[in-house]
Amino acid sequence: SNTANDTAKANLYNLIASLWAGSNPDKNKEYGEKILKIGEKTGIGKYKALGFFKLGIYYYTLGQMDSARVNYLRALILAKNNNRLQLEAVIHQNTGLVYERTGEYVNAIEENISALKIQESFKNELAAASLKNNIGIIYIKQHDFVLAEKYLLEAFAYLSKSPNPGSLCYVYQNLGLIESN
Repeated sequence: SNTANDTAKANLYNLIASLWAGSNPDKNKEYGEKILKIGEKTGIGKYKALGFFKLGIYYYTLGQMDSARVNYLRALILAKNNNRLQLEAVIHQNTGLVYERTGEYVNAIEENISALKIQESFKNELAAASLKNNIGIIYIKQHDFVLAEKYLLEAFAYLSKSPNPGSLCYVYQNLGLIESN
């Protein structure tokens, strides 16, 4: 059926957009727009949300924070309306990056904590550890070293027993920032 074909295309475009996100923002945008068009054509909110999310990444990469925020908000509304909690968590996390980059640290923490609550509800410990590391970084930027250390040690506790502790070096580095202050 056309819907099955469109769904397969949207999933493929999502993968392609993800692969291009870091190295070729224009390709990421191109495939994000294709996903959005499929979402609009089929009425499938998940794809509309993914399309706006990819556009948010595009604008974030270009440093256009207002446009990134608008697209992330559109994506978040659609993700919530379609009960896509994992997507909602990632959108909150990326919105937190926008707020962090613009120095709006309170909002950045709120977005990361929203994402953290969702990831913890799914028992996704690796994602939760990454978010705790992000929150710790934001608290360092605010010179709140007590809360920074709390979140970084929680991230450390999980990552140190993880079968793939590759991110542990980042937590060590961030704990070192506390000690140097």
